[in-house]
Amino acid sequence: RRQRQMCIRDRTWTDQRFDEALPEPICQASIRRAGGAIVFSNPANSDKRVNMTVRASFDEGQTWPQSRVLHEGPSAYSDLAVLGNGEVACLYEAGLKHPYETIMFARVGLSAFDGADSLPFIALSGMRDLNDFVRWYAGLLIGTDTLEGEPVRKAYSGGTVDELVKKVYRFVAKDIDLTGTVLYYPERCSDVHYRKKGTSEDKTLLARSMLAHLGVRSYIAFACKAGSPDPGAFVSPEIFDAILLYVPLAPGKGLWLDFSNPYHGLGVVDEPLERATALVLVDDGYELMKIETAERSRIEEECVLRLGRDGNARIEARAKLYGYQGIFRKRLRQARLHEETTNGFFGSMFPSLSLDEFTIENLDSIDRPLTLSAKGACFNIATPLEDTLVVQALHGTGDLSRYILSASRKNPLYLDFDVRESTRYRYILPSDFINATYKKTLNFEGPFGHARFEFAKKPGTADLIVTKEIHVEKNKIDPKDYMSFLEFCRNIRAAEQQYIIIRKPAGDARRERNTP
Repeated sequence: RRQRQMCIRDRTWTDQRFDEALPEPICQASIRRAGGAIVFSNPANSDKRVNMTVRASFDEGQTWPQSRVLHEGPSAYSDLAVLGNGEVACLYEAGLKHPYETIMFARVGLSAFDGADSLPFIALSGMRDLNDFVRWYAGLLIGTDTLEGEPVRKAYSGGTVDELVKKVYRFVAKDIDLTGTVLYYPERCSDVHYRKKGTSEDKTLLARSMLAHLGVRSYIAFACKAGSPDPGAFVSPEIFDAILLYVPLAPGKGLWLDFSNPYHGLGVVDEPLERATALVLVDDGYELMKIETAERSRIEEECVLRLGRDGNARIEARAKLYGYQGIFRKRLRQARLHEETTNGFFGSMFPSLSLDEFTIENLDSIDRPLTLSAKGACFNIATPLEDTLVVQALHGTGDLSRYILSASRKNPLYLDFDVRESTRYRYILPSDFINATYKKTLNFEGPFGHARFEFAKKPGTADLIVTKEIHVEKNKIDPKDYMSFLEFCRNIRAAEQQYIIIRKPAGDARRERNTP
């Protein structure tokens, strides 16, 4: 597996796991504690030794919310150290053509590292404004648009603009292998098309060239992830970490194409880029535009659990993963892992799940949600007592639980991702509870977002319906607001862990006890 395996313990080495947030070829890496954080360095690319990156985790390696690329080109071994002044030093192999040309030294200032969620960055630039960047990048592109038009028109012409964009996106995203996300090293489009591989920059330029030959306008755009430090008036190529292609479809409406991940759907961008401001290169100038994606990332889950008198259940579960959540396709790229991966997805909600059958839909689609379905048996879903049934309303916790970290903070907390969850459970209770009733609603509102939970059982039906709706947009939580946000997250987690007590009506219970 092209990921780093992690285990963070004081004395023992157990529960090792592969971490998809730490891509790596077969190579050495370095890890150190720095204040209240863990710092990790490696060549962050699953195919080859490039992209030397330092990452920081503030929750014992569960997530790695901040990173800094030290060298985008060839790089290999590294070694981290914490200096006396609190800075983190990295000694690493790097070069222009291969990783072993020289040994580089970098220092990252971490004086406020304890819970900072950010890594300070220093860069020098002679650019006066964004116009200088536009002219500089135009110079880089000289001689790169070498793709012949006739083969493109022969293979892809015909259809509406939307259909042409879809065909070009499918080809470039799926058939051109991604070799990395290095910026400012553009290859000739004809070479990328012939070799069928290139960086996200190469793929973006190829898609622009193909669309131009089909009569469709598109524009290169650069962006930095939402929540990144504001560079102010400072202008340098280093302030951007993503390249996109913008295709205008109608006045005020367009499509953003992101080739940095082959598992993105059409119009889906890396979630930290959603609603960020992009620099769109237009002719000899530029426009600043907000990135609005075609489909917001979210998860919709629906489960039917048929409860037995012993508290066990038969389950039918279905999950739709929209937008960036479709990145789950990456885990399903090998057919032999389909069952294991599906079982793991639903097993995270129902640990006692025994999977009988499963289906996967829209695995190769670029414009429909990835859909997983499962059927099987679950044990100890409810606790049957005399005249009473105790049911855990929801199983598993949502993404907001990751932000319940510490009692206070001295630095801002950046929510890098939207949290959009829609869950519906339908419990089919044993027939002797058909006349039971239950109703409860929980609402949580705040400047961060909102959540709603409903628990309902009507008399005359065996169905107990539980629904959860959560919507929290990525944001910057200042230290003064952190306690309020923490309380918001705790309330949601408490609601997710609710137990529902269903009691038979008194008359029904007496009749059952008196029945011989």
